[in-house]
Amino acid sequence: MNILVICIQRIGDVLLITPLISSLKNAYPNSKIDLLVFQGTEGIIVGNPHVNEVIAFKRKTTRLERMREIRMLWNSYDISISTIPSDRARIYGWAASKRHFGTHSEKDGVFVKKLMFKSVKFNNNNIHTVDMNLKICELLGIEKKFEIIAPFSEDQANIDEFNHPYAVIHPYPKFSYKEWEKLEWIKLLNYLIKRKITVYISGGSDLKEIEYCKSLVISDDTISIAGQYSFAEITQIIASAVVFIGIDTSVTHLAAATGVKVIAIYGPTNPIKWGPWPKITNNPNDRVWLRHSTEPQYKSNVILIQGQKKCVPCAEEGCERHVNSKSDCLTSLKSEFIIEEVRKYLQVRSV
Repeated sequence: MNILVICIQRIGDVLLITPLISSLKNAYPNSKIDLLVFQGTEGIIVGNPHVNEVIAFKRKTTRLERMREIRMLWNSYDISISTIPSDRARIYGWAASKRHFGTHSEKDGVFVKKLMFKSVKFNNNNIHTVDMNLKICELLGIEKKFEIIAPFSEDQANIDEFNHPYAVIHPYPKFSYKEWEKLEWIKLLNYLIKRKITVYISGGSDLKEIEYCKSLVISDDTISIAGQYSFAEITQIIASAVVFIGIDTSVTHLAAATGVKVIAIYGPTNPIKWGPWPKITNNPNDRVWLRHSTEPQYKSNVILIQGQKKCVPCAEEGCERHVNSKSDCLTSLKSEFIIEEVRKYLQVRSV
């Protein structure tokens, strides 16, 4: 059986679809599973043993290019799956297979629903993204697998060269509305340094991100590794850390999947939908976040700390409603909240 899974979204979304892919491989062990993503997100799926081929399309295409993509996919698969109510994703799924399983929303008309063989209603507020993806398993009548598969490569980073014990922080978000204040990061760094813990500052290859991470190098015990490692390598680096501290980014989701202790700093984002998916446990309650809590939430290996404003989570893109605006719930969040959770955890670890 040939199966196409379509996830033309951001890097974190691609990572969060891996439990669905695992479920498909478990149900159809002899199947060939391909994954269709946007260019630039492929790295998060490297080494996944259940994916045969990753097809990467450009995020922005002309009408002619779109037609070529559809022609390339045409009736190439026995089953195709799209997990979000996106017209582009559903058209790809419709083109790839006569048995296209997807999602629909209340506003979708008859024509859109006819693009799918079977579909499930999309819930964007009250169910985690992983659980929503796994609703496709119910359409297929197969068992659900819940563990996220982190990227892996044989060309791994040399952890022996890192100064142990160490922490990893990931301070820079793609969009400003998820940004925590630099002064608070520096206070946190100073605390870790006083505890004799080296801090590695992770980040992507974007020049602004690299410069931001460099600006947090406040001593010989803080080292920026932004732009230096692949997703597979940073996975290994994070997995060997004492603790990971990050904002609402794909790397924080990646860290949660490694099993390392994660402290996640969230502002406007709804954690019910987008909270870090903890390392799998036998307790389903360890995967369910409250919408908002003024106290830290603890789930398996993840501690979630949210902004203290009453409006949290507003699910908006900053207080000015655009991705480059700041969020008051994060700019007002003090480092003391995070430092206290780090202190308690290091005390338990005797570090």
